[in-house]
Amino acid sequence: MTKPLARLAALAMLAGFSGGVMGHAYVHMTHMPAGWIHDVEVRVPHGCGPEPTTEVRVKIPDGVTRVSVAHDPNWKVETIMRELDPPLEMGGGFQVRRTVDEIVWTGSQLPSRRFGRFLFRALLPEEPGRILWFKTVQRCGDDKELRWDKEKTDDSQPMGVFLRAVPDSSPFVVLTEPERPQYDF
Repeated sequence: MTKPLARLAALAMLAGFSGGVMGHAYVHMTHMPAGWIHDVEVRVPHGCGPEPTTEVRVKIPDGVTRVSVAHDPNWKVETIMRELDPPLEMGGGFQVRRTVDEIVWTGSQLPSRRFGRFLFRALLPEEPGRILWFKTVQRCGDDKELRWDKEKTDDSQPMGVFLRAVPDSSPFVVLTEPERPQYDF
């Protein structure tokens, strides 16, 4: 194969691969240390066809607590709460009885050919190896919706194969074993 043809083939493969991956809503970092407080940024890659995105909803997985949404002057943010049963014991007799169940961004528009960042901070569970699925719903106008909510349930299938095969997969984070405490002072 000549060099120009080899370059063209490589570019075609890269374009095909990145097109599939970039079609998903996704979390900016797919691996995070278990038990850490971490900034989680869900990215929405585009609108619904030619229509701009007008609402983004992110479901917070069970075990993720202490959720705080970043300030964004362009979007109105609502947090929908859920009861914890049993309450989360924080020490010293302090209990957390409620946590954020869902975050909803509205009141702005994300143009169709732009990606948006939807940021919050949360305490991740202390479960290395667990996959957290941040199911996301993207609305455009009054009647169009994209649901990024499919979870990988077959452990025999590698994650990359799942992501290429399931165009509406959920944004996710794989919890890793921390190499050190979050705050080692």
